[in-house]
Amino acid sequence: MHELPIIEPGTQHHTCAVRCGARCCNYLSVPIDSPTTNADFDDLRWYLMHEDTHAYKLDGDWHVLVERRCRHLLPNNVCGTYETRPKVCDDYDASSCEYTGEVQYQEYFKNDAELDTWLAARKAKRSAAARKRRQSR
Repeated sequence: MHELPIIEPGTQHHTCAVRCGARCCNYLSVPIDSPTTNADFDDLRWYLMHEDTHAYKLDGDWHVLVERRCRHLLPNNVCGTYETRPKVCDDYDASSCEYTGEVQYQEYFKNDAELDTWLAARKAKRSAAARKRRQSR
């Protein structure tokens, strides 16, 4: 059993544990190549068919997000392996946490059905634009 550390105000521990509840320790997000082909979007659909998996586009970059809690996160939302945590955790700056402000995603999909709806609308919009260009010639 872990002894719960004291969380000092003003520290990253405090920001993570109290301000946002260590939300970044409850998911992992990895960048993916921007989908451009039907095969790419089919791969993205496959990701989204898995439970607790989302996809999003932010600042032009695509990511797959999996909602899974880090096994080292203690009940008070403090890292149980803080002294030996991975570099990605050490490099994280809690002052720029996406949960302390509003994130402006270009796209966000919680499942394959949402992606399918978006793809259909995108296809219709592109078809309409192509028709309009043909008519204006």
